[in-house]
Amino acid sequence: MDITGSGVLKLAAPTVRHSASGVSPQTLAGYKNMLIWQDDSCTETFKFAGSSSGTDWTATGLMYLPQGGMQVTGGGNFGSVQVIVKTFSQGGGQSITINFSRYVNTDTQQWKLRE
Repeated sequence: MDITGSGVLKLAAPTVRHSASGVSPQTLAGYKNMLIWQDDSCTETFKFAGSSSGTDWTATGLMYLPQGGMQVTGGGNFGSVQVIVKTFSQGGGQSITINFSRYVNTDTQQWKLRE
């Protein structure tokens, strides 16, 4: 998935479990707070190139790309998120803000910087 351009973009995951016929409650509970989900076998990179103003986009929820990557250019505020990715890269002259929120219980927080 590639999102590119300028303008206002606000992405938010569902915050409540919805009912659907033929779907178990356990499955639906798994989608609560899920903003982006990528199959474990997919290695594609999610690319987001925001505007240069740095304040026009926000996202909240769980971003799950366990074997893929996330590439962010431009600035913005991720809001309240938990990002699970194999690789994360940020470029451009703007800063981004990521406010961690534990949507999925993970053993430990892991931060690695690589140049």
